[in-house]
Amino acid sequence: PKYIHSLYRQGVTEIIVKFSDLNLLNIVQKTISENIIGYEIIEQEKNKAIIRNIAEINEGNFDQTFRRLFRINESMFNSIDDIKSLIHLESTNNKLSNYCRRYISNKLYEGQLALLTYLVVETQERLADEILFLVKLSKDLTNIEKEYITKANKFYKLCHEIYYSQDPHKLSSSAIKYKNTIAELLNSQCSETVKHYLSNIFY
Repeated sequence: PKYIHSLYRQGVTEIIVKFSDLNLLNIVQKTISENIIGYEIIEQEKNKAIIRNIAEINEGNFDQTFRRLFRINESMFNSIDDIKSLIHLESTNNKLSNYCRRYISNKLYEGQLALLTYLVVETQERLADEILFLVKLSKDLTNIEKEYITKANKFYKLCHEIYYSQDPHKLSSSAIKYKNTIAELLNSQCSETVKHYLSNIFY
């Protein structure tokens, strides 16, 4: 899966997979179906398969997809009581994050903007992982833990607003009030698991 992800993100349009064990191809098929937009196995022989990109990436698609990452993560914060929804949303996040990284690698963005945008996409993908891990590894969230998750959600929405604001400095006072949140969280009655993942989210 890591090789497939890496090649996809680099913008590779065709991959030839050679295998002696059919289980390898099953893993490849699962990776594509669950994590990648545009790749399809277009030809298969006894010990070889050809994967090709069949979806064109354009600027309009990128902008819409990039914005969807924010909305998906907000939906994850709002779905902490529904693990099935969380798993589905995290999978969708993976697909869209990979799609965005492929777009950037194809140099439709250049220079510093490409780097900064890529880092934002990476952060969005990591954030979805943290939310999912937080809920999966915490058996029953207490009220105080849910309160901190709500704070994290509000902080994330504020970051979303700042990112697209024409004058982000107007929102700086709203962001400053969260500066002591991590320290408060670490001194709270939340479980160590919740503290760990929520701290990662705030960072």
